[in-house]
Amino acid sequence: MLERYHLSVAKDLIGGRLATDEVQRHLIMSWFENPHSAMKCLESAALVYPLMFAGKLVDTVVTTWKVLPNYSWQAGEDADHCYLAALCLTGNVNLAEQDLLAKCTQTVLKLYMDKSQLSPLIDMCDKDSKMKLLIDALMPPLSLGPVLASSPKPGIPKKGTENDNYPLELRSYIEELEEWSKANKKEATQDALAFWSLKLPAIIVAATTGL
Repeated sequence: MLERYHLSVAKDLIGGRLATDEVQRHLIMSWFENPHSAMKCLESAALVYPLMFAGKLVDTVVTTWKVLPNYSWQAGEDADHCYLAALCLTGNVNLAEQDLLAKCTQTVLKLYMDKSQLSPLIDMCDKDSKMKLLIDALMPPLSLGPVLASSPKPGIPKKGTENDNYPLELRSYIEELEEWSKANKKEATQDALAFWSLKLPAIIVAATTGL
């Protein structure tokens, strides 16, 4: 009943704070009756309410759910992906358990980004902003990791300095090897940049297809 109520009147109620509070109370109480339906309704609320209301609504509801003695992200069974979608669309992914993210990330991405799926985007308010939040939450940018200072590399003493006792042929060979190493490193860097300059646009296009 709660789900039918929400889907039928939510769009007519989004103009007032009291209406948001009313739906908030229904969503909180629905957990005791049916966590599966509660999670689906939470996704519906995330879709149809403007982001300025939806973010706080989902935050309050989920924070309250989490203190209930029977709370579990698995309680909604196959509605767990609806739960994760609601969190991501409203900027509340920080409330998602790691196990929930591991289980449902690919499902949510497929539902919201694959145009061959029966997508819920048709009912979404503030679509662009919410989709950006979802993508940022589930498809974080590639990280190159921290830049570490390179440790000094051993080398042969310069000619004419202390300990300059290397045979001429050995010195020439080592210097040639060092030059080759520098050239090889530079070429590898150029190849990597060329690869990602072609790969990243393809990834972005694939990710945003159907939006």
